[in-house]
Amino acid sequence: MAILTAAVKLYLKLGEEQSESLVTQILKEATDESDNPDLRNRGYIYWRMLSEDPDSAKQIILCERPSIRLDQSSLDQSLRDSLLQNISKLSSVYYKLPENFVKKIRDRQNQLEEE
Repeated sequence: MAILTAAVKLYLKLGEEQSESLVTQILKEATDESDNPDLRNRGYIYWRMLSEDPDSAKQIILCERPSIRLDQSSLDQSLRDSLLQNISKLSSVYYKLPENFVKKIRDRQNQLEEE
C-alpha cells in the first residue's frame, strides 16, 4: 500500500516522462496480481483518477493535511471523569454530559429527585 501511494505521488510530482512506466507497472501489479482487496481497490481508484483527470487527482492526493491537535487539556477534570464513565454513550462523542443534551434523562432525573 505504501509503495503504491509513493509511486503515485512520485508520478504526480515528477510528471509523465520520468515515472510513467514505474507507476503503470505498480498499478498493474496492485490491480491484477494482488490478493489483498484493499490494495487492489486502492490501485483501481488511483488508476481511474489518473486516467480521468490527472489535475484533480494531483489536487486530491497531494493536498495539505490538517494537523492533529489534542483537546485533552481544555476539558475540566470532573467533565473528563464523567465522560470516561459514559464512554460507550453518545455523551463521550459530544463532550457533554448526558443530561445536558437528552431531555428525557433530565426530566426523569428531576422526577426521581422530587420523589
